[in-house]
Amino acid sequence: MLTRIFCFILLWFLFLNSSCGAAIEFELLGEVIFPTGLMYENTEVGGLSGISYSPGEDIYYVISDDRSFRQPARFYRLTIDITENQVDNSSVKITGVTLLQNEEGRNFKAGSVDPEGIAVGENGILFISSEGVAGKLIPPFVAFFNSAGRQLKTMTVPEKFLPSSDGNRGVRDNMGFESLTLSADGRFLTTASENALLQDGPRAALKHRSASRLVIFDRESAEAVNEYIYLTDPVPEAPAVPGTLHVNGLAELIALQDEGCYLALERAYSEGKGFNIRLYRTFIKNKDDTDLPLILSKELVLNFETLGIPLDNLEGMSFGPDLPDGRRSLVVISDNNFSREQFSQILVFALKAESIHPTVLP
Repeated sequence: MLTRIFCFILLWFLFLNSSCGAAIEFELLGEVIFPTGLMYENTEVGGLSGISYSPGEDIYYVISDDRSFRQPARFYRLTIDITENQVDNSSVKITGVTLLQNEEGRNFKAGSVDPEGIAVGENGILFISSEGVAGKLIPPFVAFFNSAGRQLKTMTVPEKFLPSSDGNRGVRDNMGFESLTLSADGRFLTTASENALLQDGPRAALKHRSASRLVIFDRESAEAVNEYIYLTDPVPEAPAVPGTLHVNGLAELIALQDEGCYLALERAYSEGKGFNIRLYRTFIKNKDDTDLPLILSKELVLNFETLGIPLDNLEGMSFGPDLPDGRRSLVVISDNNFSREQFSQILVFALKAESIHPTVLP
């Protein structure tokens, strides 16, 4: 399968031609930093891995990827005041925290869940993705939760994503369902493996890409209805000491207006060099009549290095409200890994483009 997938890669990149709208103009409106160790209602505010805006409430829901080790798995509610087209520390307020509960109404046991993505539905429904814990054969999931944090229903994840005891199938450890995005009509959810499934190929490295696999779920049937292949970049920079940690992965997605069109956030890290963050817009040129997943082409729309500010582990992303001048707001948030050497970073952008609004999929 992998050989056949990569036979199509050259074809798709030869036809690189965006059908997802005009160029996007970005303006950084401001940055907010939460220091590691910040406490709110007896919980440590950290591991902020996913964010989703609720227009009716004017509230952002932010998932913490605490595996219930420090405190129970949880999400926070934030408000961000960007009415004056500028953002600083006074603009962001934490307004609530909710603990996650399993279908039995109990807090998740330590190490049994790794929540990474969050999307807001209607009538208080939330969707949360967990990348699982492959090393312990704990599978990834995408599930419904109510506003009180209780799990209601779980999507049926295709077997190819599930870790196996022989270590030859499924998501890699710490590279499962990192992202989550909801279509405009609220019917479809998309998540993705951060790097290639074990059976699909290698993880990203200095000289090669990794074939992440997107999967789209129909929330009515709770079944997977479509898949795409997304090729991450190679790791862009060697670590300071050869052989130490260097990674790159697909961290977040936002669905755009056409099938196969997403904003895709890639986050790389090399030990001793730091983070490299890039935002792409994906698209498909033509449909394919084979049974292979379509490969998404991509174009770079923002290299975060051009912002000229220190970057942390940015891996959550959400559109916010429309701004008074007609532009769309975009919020990007970082997971500090609860490390004293890192910080929780919130970046707020104004976007101008002809076509950047959410889509109906697939």
